[in-house]
Amino acid sequence: MIRTMIRKYIPEDATAVIDLWLKASAISHSFIEYDYWLKNADAMKSVYLPMANTSVYVTEQGEIAGFIALVGNLVAALFVSPTHQNCGIGSVLLREAKERFTSLELYVYALNGPAIRFYTRNGFERRGSHTDPNTGELQYRMEFHAG
Repeated sequence: MIRTMIRKYIPEDATAVIDLWLKASAISHSFIEYDYWLKNADAMKSVYLPMANTSVYVTEQGEIAGFIALVGNLVAALFVSPTHQNCGIGSVLLREAKERFTSLELYVYALNGPAIRFYTRNGFERRGSHTDPNTGELQYRMEFHAG
């Protein structure tokens, strides 16, 4: 079994985290032009990751295999490297967030069926929807409440 570690994001993680985010976004959000993600990479690095409470999942080999970014109890981002998906990393990162907050909320694209199923399996329920003004895509608001 590979030992893992979750630790706080540090600026030196930026290149690996952005690379992971771009690769995972291209797959999970294939319905959005890849150019959109590329155009937002700098803002992700310089604005969004630093303003969030971000944790990274690091393998025993030192590879960042996933990350979760929280803004208060909002799961602003949860991404796992495509090479490490379906190994439980997302659930581990989400479990850490659930240990800090009794309720969580997030937004997920309606066309991202695997993510919707993942969040539903992890206790989230759909509570509304809206159109993302940046992409024009429908998003669901999902919530988790402990107990």
